[in-house]
Amino acid sequence: SGAVHGQDYTGGLVGLANSGAISGSTATGTVSGNSRVGGLVGQNQITITTSSVGTGTASVTGTSDGVGGFVGWDYGTIGVNQFSARNVTGSGNNYTGGFVGVEQGNGLDTVHATGTVTGYNTVGGLAGYDDRNITNSYATGPVSGNSTVGGFVGQHNGGTITLSYATGAVSGSNDTGGFVGVAAGNGITSAYATGAVTGSSSETGGFAGRNQETINLSYATGTVNGTNQVGGFVGHTYGQITDSFATGAVTGSSNGVGGFAGLIESGTINADYASGSVSGPANGSNSQVGGFVGWLLNTSISNVYAMGSVTGNDQAGGLVGYLQNGNISTSFATGFVNASTNKGGLVGGMDNTAVGRSNDILTDAYYNAATSGQPSGTQANGSVGIATTSGLLASLPAGFSSDTWATGTGLYPYLSALYTSTPQAIFGVAYSSGATPAAGASVGTYSAGGLAGFGASSVGADGTFYQLAPGATVGFYQATPASQITSASLVGETLTLAGASAVSAQIYSEHQTLSFGNVVMPAITSGMNLLTTSRQTLSALNTDLANTYGAAETATIAANLISTAITVIATATPGFTIDTGLSNTSGISLITSGPLALNSLVNAGSGFVTVTATGANGTFTEGASGAINAGTLSSVGTIVGGATLTGTNTIATLGSMAVSGGNFSLTDTGSLGVTGLVSGANISLNAGTIGIAGALHATTLVALGASAGGITETGSISAGSLSSIGTIIGGAALTGTNTIATLGSVTVSG
Repeated sequence: SGAVHGQDYTGGLVGLANSGAISGSTATGTVSGNSRVGGLVGQNQITITTSSVGTGTASVTGTSDGVGGFVGWDYGTIGVNQFSARNVTGSGNNYTGGFVGVEQGNGLDTVHATGTVTGYNTVGGLAGYDDRNITNSYATGPVSGNSTVGGFVGQHNGGTITLSYATGAVSGSNDTGGFVGVAAGNGITSAYATGAVTGSSSETGGFAGRNQETINLSYATGTVNGTNQVGGFVGHTYGQITDSFATGAVTGSSNGVGGFAGLIESGTINADYASGSVSGPANGSNSQVGGFVGWLLNTSISNVYAMGSVTGNDQAGGLVGYLQNGNISTSFATGFVNASTNKGGLVGGMDNTAVGRSNDILTDAYYNAATSGQPSGTQANGSVGIATTSGLLASLPAGFSSDTWATGTGLYPYLSALYTSTPQAIFGVAYSSGATPAAGASVGTYSAGGLAGFGASSVGADGTFYQLAPGATVGFYQATPASQITSASLVGETLTLAGASAVSAQIYSEHQTLSFGNVVMPAITSGMNLLTTSRQTLSALNTDLANTYGAAETATIAANLISTAITVIATATPGFTIDTGLSNTSGISLITSGPLALNSLVNAGSGFVTVTATGANGTFTEGASGAINAGTLSSVGTIVGGATLTGTNTIATLGSMAVSGGNFSLTDTGSLGVTGLVSGANISLNAGTIGIAGALHATTLVALGASAGGITETGSISAGSLSSIGTIIGGAALTGTNTIATLGSVTVSG
């Protein structure tokens, strides 16, 4: 358990293990050395089973090659079900991994690493470098380095990887990928990466930075930010990628930026798709920005599609940014395309436009003219713009084979290898304001704790958005939610405008509209913040929101919308209780189908609070801990049954407040101005100072109290009787248009 410090071959248990075996052993102390440094063994040449480096995060640090949380350099056999939680730092040259620095033994099976990994070159969340087989393994910690950096493996140089994943954020310079930095082995199958990826130089991808091998049935969902050759799945590929997809938003500051791949140079790309938005450089020429691939060079792609919006300056296309000596067949795109020059619904620019050309051929290649904002009809490059969305729904376009593609009512063509059953479409309309389409924006549809369909939807030129949710286990990956959305599912919807990073609207509801099994989302407009619930308490609603969006995303949305007025619609007839704090500095609207009770603070700052309490007994009351902090309080419609607000309220202005079948009573700690019409059987206002410019209409009694600055009235009071609440401090000047039958007891001091 003690700290170990050495030079080469340094381990928490054994420095160099070259004979015998290790079983049932533990090392938990900090380990530091030069080369071949591991939390358990520095260099392993034997068999290790049922051993541990503890569950703590004691660090492992090396200054040269081969640093790993469990083993620095492995030539032996590491048994199943072993792991490392160590934070690993390799400050030297190469090969730093969360579990092993280098794997050149008998491969890895059912192992994992969870610690933070920091290195220089060839850095991975599980292994820095491997040329053996890895299966059933994962890494979850963040990974950072310089070159050849991957969330799972830095460089995969031999063997295969199957049934494995990485979830940590990844940052590097060259060859940076969410799963693997450089893929040059014998194949990767059924793997995924979900972490955000950032590369400061070339070849950055959500799954792989650079690919030279065969990848199948794999996916990436993280956002990707890089410079040139930046892709949602792969930065640069000249290998084979099939039956795979990427859903994360992609941003690149230089050329070659694509939703799936930055640069495809030779190799085979077939039966893949991308749905994330793509943003390239805003200035300069030859930016090569595409919904699927930025630059398609010396090869062909077939049976692919892209649905993300595309933004660039030059050479921007819904599917391909720039086509050079390549071909496109049986493919389509739907994303909004926004660029200054050389833009197209399918292809932005191409090097060969000659009639009768033998390359740069487009065959059975389509785009949605309505959503892309590009012209309909057959274009000079051979792409075909379908005029309306319905032209691409429910039936396969000419040339699309049912062996590869499938469709259904309300569905775009989809790749049948990725779905074991008919998927579910989620669609709707989004606006930036009024009836202006939010073209290029992103809509997130959330259910069961995450994004349905793995990613956000891009909004088309016509304001429509579309997402495909599998709703079933497909290959290795698990859809979110695990089952398709039903009419009773809890669903959240967010809107992020084009070019923005913060959510500008949300709608949450418990009842969904289905059409032929597909989900018709309510129209969403920037500035909306609407929550509809059948729950009877705010805490229960908050739990539902966390279960729908995920706790972290719920907090992010709330922070983004803190200055966007929120509306809570509670549909339960027994009523709704604010039993935990509710805060929004712009405004809060509470609409209930029964009584509304405040047992905690409702804080709108200088914003408004409006209340609508309907039903036979829609009372509005405050408990001992209930209070309102607002610039203005008012009701919309009539509160049936009375309103008693006697908490520690701080309300600057009382607007219109209509009460029937009961009384209205308000206590305020400061200066209260009445600007609207307040009506009820009896009205009681008690504050530090009261200024009445509006009207008080009571069928029986108006009672007023002021504890500091007196009462002035220039509006009107209509009541059967007027009296004071205790002694009015500071005087009372009621000089408005009053109609009072009886003046009761009124005591004034000062």
